[in-house]
Amino acid sequence: MRGGRWPVVQGIDLEDKTLGVLGLGGIGRHVARIAAGFGMRVIAWSPHLTDTRAIEAGAERRPFPDLMAEADIVSVHLRAVPELNGIVDRAALHRMKPTPS
Repeated sequence: MRGGRWPVVQGIDLEDKTLGVLGLGGIGRHVARIAAGFGMRVIAWSPHLTDTRAIEAGAERRPFPDLMAEADIVSVHLRAVPELNGIVDRAALHRMKPTPS
């Protein structure tokens, strides 16, 4: 800035992007609220998530495969338990859209 130039910021605009939140517990709910503040659409999946709990967090509940296909960005907040081990695998990542712009 001292040289008279404004630094160029690298990244993407979050507004109108879809955030997929895996695990809508305490931290996932906070992330969903922050994302909504950036103008993002929030979708969520958790093993026992209900429509009511998703709506209370400002999200739309989706089946896991649909979330991976719809989300521009995925934020993972799942408990480290055996039944969820490896859930975000190569196949899940291949369901995602190309990198958002």
